[in-house]
Parts: sequence; structure tokens; C-alpha cells
Amino acid sequence: MKGKTVISIILPPVVFTLGYFFGAWLHPKFASHNTPKGAPIVSTLFGNDVCDMNNGTPFGFDTLAAHEKNLLVFWSPSCKFCRQFFQNRMNQEMMGIFCFPLTDDYEYVDFFVKQHEIKYPQLVKQTTDGIRSIDAPFVESIPLFLVVDAYGKILREHVGIDHLDELISTLY
Repeated sequence: MKGKTVISIILPPVVFTLGYFFGAWLHPKFASHNTPKGAPIVSTLFGNDVCDMNNGTPFGFDTLAAHEKNLLVFWSPSCKFCRQFFQNRMNQEMMGIFCFPLTDDYEYVDFFVKQHEIKYPQLVKQTTDGIRSIDAPFVESIPLFLVVDAYGKILREHVGIDHLDELISTLY
């Protein structure tokens, strides 16, 4: 009976510890490692078929070259934290700010953007059948902010709005 008690006390923490480290090994984010990301991911977001949903202006990968630093914002109008970002009026003359609405309800995005007089371009992919979409499978949480340089190299990644002011202060 005593052996079963010892096993029942020792086994759960051992199983938990092994599970944690095995999970961290399988998924580097659990171990607080940054997964290397760079221009290939960013380049998939820009192309001939990417345009501002407001006025149809096309945006290519070379758009990033106009600024030393660019901020890419992945958001959804259904996310209250995402909406809080747009209360911050950043100076788009000093850096490139490009937003990617991750939603199927582009009529609501259009309404929200016009209602709040948001000047940052909302980039979507315009397909031949008129469907708008963004292919960003690497986005696991929103809002997601990527700071990239003129060549598309990811300098910094930030999820959520906590400490967002600190991130923004590093951009200027």
C-alpha cells in the first residue's frame, strides 16, 4: 500500500515535467524562443494582387523600401483590443503603417475604417472573382504587430496591446 502512495505522489509531477519539456521541444513558443521569421513571410503579404480596400491602390513588396521601419498590423473589427490600437494616432509620414484585416466581413471593416477616419491602408488580396482575403497562416493571435525594415526583415513581433506604447516609441 505504501508503494502505491509514493507512486501516486511522485508520478504526477514527473509526468507534468516531462510533458512540459517535451511540449516545449515540439513548440518553441512554449519555451520562449523566437521562431526565425523574415522576408519570405512578409513578401507573401505584398504582391500585384494586394491593394488598399478603400481606394484600390496596389501595394508591392517595394512599398516597404519607402521607410526605414514599417509597422504591419493584423487585426479584426470583432476584436476589442484591435480596435483600441486605432485610437492611437501615429505619424504615418515617419514610418510605413500597413493594416491587414483578418476577417470575411469586409463591409464592416470598410464601415469601421470610415467611421473612425482611419488613414492607414487596409490591405487585402483582390482575386479574379472579387473575393477579398489575406493569407496569413502564421498569425496565431490578434492584434499582431510586426516591425519590419525596408527589406522585409522582421525586427520585432508584438502580440496584444499591453506595452504597445513602448513598441511604438521604439519606432520613431
